[in-house]
Amino acid sequence: MNNIIKNKKLSITVLSVITILSITLGIGLIAKLSSDKSSSIVAVTDKVIDENGNALNDGKIHEMPHTMLFAPKSGLLSSGNEPMKAIVSASVYPQNAVNKAVDWDLEFVNAESEWASGKNISDYVTVTPVSDGSSIAEISCLQAFGEQIKLTVTSRDNSDAKLFCLVDYKQQYTGFSISLSQTGKTPSVNNDTKKGTVYADFGNEDPLLVAFSYVKSDVYTVAMSDSEITAPTVSVEYKSALTTALNAVKANAAKTPTITPTGNGYEVGLLLKDFVAGYTASETNGIINALDRNKSSGIIFYFGDENGNSLATYTFTIDVTAIKTQLKVESVTLDKTGIIFGEEKAVYNITYKKAGANAGDLTLFEVGSEYGLSKVSDGYYPETYTYGEAVNISNLKARFSCGGPGSDYHSGNGSGSAGYAFKGWYLDSAKTIAFDGVIPAGTIGDITLYADIEVTSTHFY
Repeated sequence: MNNIIKNKKLSITVLSVITILSITLGIGLIAKLSSDKSSSIVAVTDKVIDENGNALNDGKIHEMPHTMLFAPKSGLLSSGNEPMKAIVSASVYPQNAVNKAVDWDLEFVNAESEWASGKNISDYVTVTPVSDGSSIAEISCLQAFGEQIKLTVTSRDNSDAKLFCLVDYKQQYTGFSISLSQTGKTPSVNNDTKKGTVYADFGNEDPLLVAFSYVKSDVYTVAMSDSEITAPTVSVEYKSALTTALNAVKANAAKTPTITPTGNGYEVGLLLKDFVAGYTASETNGIINALDRNKSSGIIFYFGDENGNSLATYTFTIDVTAIKTQLKVESVTLDKTGIIFGEEKAVYNITYKKAGANAGDLTLFEVGSEYGLSKVSDGYYPETYTYGEAVNISNLKARFSCGGPGSDYHSGNGSGSAGYAFKGWYLDSAKTIAFDGVIPAGTIGDITLYADIEVTSTHFY
């Protein structure tokens, strides 16, 4: 304001009849000044403030500030909406001055700056008096600008009588990305596809940490700090199939994760130790199997703003590696009627079958089975194992065909052969408990191994 005071003193002491300017602002107010443009003066949805943080768009006329800041809401000037508008009024004194006409002018403070060089200021901000020499003009902010602008009003009667206002543009918040972290884990997220991986671990108590990084506009004169942005809200759900599977094991098992705000995000208590607190061994195993079966895109994160509007949806696959090692013993049975002491060792049977409901009654390598030719030529497929001795069971062939007509491993009189692909061993027909190929030395009891075999081509017999 020092320039304003200086001009006033100069005008009062030098001239007997003087034109003095005092500029005030009215933001989006005087639609009646130009009836043909009234439809473009829309309800104010953005902020216009002075250097002290006082609002200039509250429907009142304000004394001209030293600076004026246009702070549109996200995307306001980049999505085809109307420009931001301000009505500026310059009061000319004394009231009985003969020539009260003024001129309005806009210029970049540094027209040679890297951003402003070669640009036309009228593409960004315009000032339009309602008539030639009028003390009322409309200022329009057409788009974001990256160099400070000076608005000057000069008396035509006295070129020394002038006032100016520095006009700035506030950086805009345009979106966010997230990052994930968790003690002892490596959760991941792709912000482009909005997909990622989170962990289930019933031995872990450390929450998943969701942190926000804010995306802001590139063109501005006043930067926006992260503290000015309200963090998106977060809610977490399980996909419907997983919710159904969890609740089938135990009523209300699909517990809503706890979400706690942090400095730059949230802590999410997702599938941790307390998820199965108080559950029986059978219930815990049921929950583990339900998560394993529905792990693909099983978790959904919804992000919204403070008004409840949806911003983004992310889906996460569940890494079940940890919980599959946390299956509980449900019961203990004796496969033998007596316990053998001394040097004699207990021997147990190994049976091989195809997994799935359509496996049939034949064992995997039994004559007449379709899968007898699945053995690797140098593989090891023992029919028994001895307590105290570890056993390594070989995988089957990655690709193989049945023997065709007349083969020991397929009954039928047709021609050609069907193709099969081996996917892995399991300890149950439903394929919920994977077998890594090793029977540990301390294992007891007969074992049935189930092969996950996929049909790749068929024929008819």
